[in-house]
Formats: sequence, C-alpha cells, structure tokens
Amino acid sequence: ASEAMRISNTKKVGINTVTPNAQLHVLAQNGAGILIEDSNANNAAPYLEIIGKRDDGNNHQSFAGQAFLARNRGGDSIEVNQKLGVVLFGGNHTNGSKSNIAYPASIAGIATGQFNSVNDMPTALAFYTGSVGRLPTVPNVSSGVERMKISPEGYITKPYQPACTAH
Repeated sequence: ASEAMRISNTKKVGINTVTPNAQLHVLAQNGAGILIEDSNANNAAPYLEIIGKRDDGNNHQSFAGQAFLARNRGGDSIEVNQKLGVVLFGGNHTNGSKSNIAYPASIAGIATGQFNSVNDMPTALAFYTGSVGRLPTVPNVSSGVERMKISPEGYITKPYQPACTAH
C-alpha cells in the first residue's frame, strides 16, 4: 500500500524512508533496526566490519573504522545522567533458542552534565556487569549494575556503596 524501500538516484538505499541520508538508511520504530544473524552453527560467527582506508600515516580517529552511537533528545539538549549510547553483551539461557538471549552486561556513554555546545559536552564511560539479563525490548532498565565509571577528566570512580556495618 505504501513505499517500503527506495534506491535514490545518488545510489542511497532507504528502508522505511524516502529520503535516505547515507548509503544505507534504516528508519526503525520501537525495535530492531538491523539484525545480522548466523546462518550456520558450524562456522565462525558473523560480524560487522568497518575499515578506514588511508594511504598516509594519519592517525586521527576520523580515518579509522568507526561506530557512532548517539542520542538525539529532540526538543532540547542532552541533560545530566542521560545515556548517549550503549554496547550490550549477552547470550542465550535454558536452551538453544535465540528467543531467550538476554544481556547482563554493558558499557555506556553517560552525560555528566548539560550539553551546552560542541565544546561543552561532559561525558563519562560506565561499565555494568551482573548476572540478570534483560531483553532488548525491555525499556527503562540497564544491563548489569554500574561497577566503574571513567569521568570526563579521566578519573576512575565506583558507584556509591554504603559502609558495611557489623551486626
């Protein structure tokens, strides 16, 4: 009934969008946008490979393979404690079904203050580990408990832990 995919005259592919802004632009809603799944249990697992190619010795990040994770708040700038991007780690439990894959650990970029300009975006990296997994579709939860954070200044901190009291 409506267009689902478009290949523009500039050779850009849009899925669920008629104005693709990249070589492949997937406009996803409330769920998985791209899935790369292994088709054979006897081979090496599939992977996403991003290769930066240079002829010179330039060592800047923009010339290396890169993965960008970002949050676009929409109506306003990013505020303190908002997660900017998360990498999750998990696996299946109880049987070999992919339907029971859950994620008990993660690494997140977190705003440590209001984002006011391109030169004022204080961000930390937080590391979460645990034994309780979450599904990708469960909102408002973290994968794991925060164990360590690297501040924008490079200091390593742990979350607050109350002092142990003997009984």
